[in-house]
Amino acid sequence: MRRVAFPCIIQVSPSVVIAINGLRTKRQNWEAKAFKTANDLLYGLLAECYALESTVTKAQKIELNDYCRKNGIAFNDSTLTIAKIVKCVFGADRSRVSTYVLALR
Repeated sequence: MRRVAFPCIIQVSPSVVIAINGLRTKRQNWEAKAFKTANDLLYGLLAECYALESTVTKAQKIELNDYCRKNGIAFNDSTLTIAKIVKCVFGADRSRVSTYVLALR
């Protein structure tokens, strides 16, 4: 896991409880705003992947296979169409693809 440095502004307070309460408030704001927005966007993308998979014809599956080959996306005969779509959209990170495909099945 790679660590990313973020500017950290810690105000010294007379109590660790005050500091923790301040951090909890910041976390709640993050969950309500940035985290929620990111999840909403992710769920929207996954819904579009699911909708696309449900409308793919045999000819389009061949086109999808060609696209995967041209872009170095590994698959075999048993790879599900939804897995190929997710790999194309989100990259070939096995853990991410597996998680998203399981959620969509």
